Amino acid sequence: MDVRKFSKRKVSPDPAEPCSSNVKIPNFDSSIVARDHDETSSNDLTALLKLNSADLGSYIKSFSLISNDMRYRLITSPFKPTSNYDFKKHVDIGKKPFRYDCFEQYEWLIYSEKLKGAL
Repeated sequence: MDVRKFSKRKVSPDPAEPCSSNVKIPNFDSSIVARDHDETSSNDLTALLKLNSADLGSYIKSFSLISNDMRYRLITSPFKPTSNYDFKKHVDIGKKPFRYDCFEQYEWLIYSEKLKGAL
């Protein structure tokens, strides 16, 4: 394998179009796109939105169904519980609960209320 070919810069589909730094962030209401998918019905997607539209754990199995705008929104502003959130209600007996100070130590950390743990 030739390493020079591997590290070459890939050309974008439309090189004449300049990159824009003004990215518009859509609302959560209109960003779900339901396409041909066998596992998830539209009723399931509606239930996901009602749970918590910013909870990344809600979209783990249906990530291919959401639009790029929604993906961007989930990554840039995910669900973050408040400092008085009760993590102990999600813990099984004998296991330690999640600690809120982990968010301060690790800024990239995301908590999923649906999956009851960190992502």
